[in-house]
Amino acid sequence: MSEKEVIPIRERLKLSELYMEKAWRFFKEGERVLSYGAYLSAVHDLYYAVFHGAKAYLILIGLDPYTRRGVRAMLYMHLGQDYPNICQAFDELMEMRNRYDYDTFALEPSEEKVRWARDRAKAFLEAMEELRLKIGKNLQ
Repeated sequence: MSEKEVIPIRERLKLSELYMEKAWRFFKEGERVLSYGAYLSAVHDLYYAVFHGAKAYLILIGLDPYTRRGVRAMLYMHLGQDYPNICQAFDELMEMRNRYDYDTFALEPSEEKVRWARDRAKAFLEAMEELRLKIGKNLQ
């Protein structure tokens, strides 16, 4: 589906729900691997939790970006002014994931840093849930 196509409301509600379920699955997996000390895997999962949480919100308002840059740009466009902390959390987790996935010289993150990322991801997902509830009520 291209970003220019109009997505029917019923489909937006269902797709948003599916993206949010996926976001929480990534979050729970991030928590699980964190508890085993697999910090790199936890960072990866926590980033994808916020990515899919953002997609859940964006699809609900009729947007379907394909790339992380598209998700970021649309998130800032629609939430940056009123919810800067949400956008900042997305950026922090994206930057953390990029650093540990692509920077050859980046060492493994500390447990403290990953626990901080987990807390940011959880707050992000909870905020997405609240926004989705507000929007969903208006769409039905």
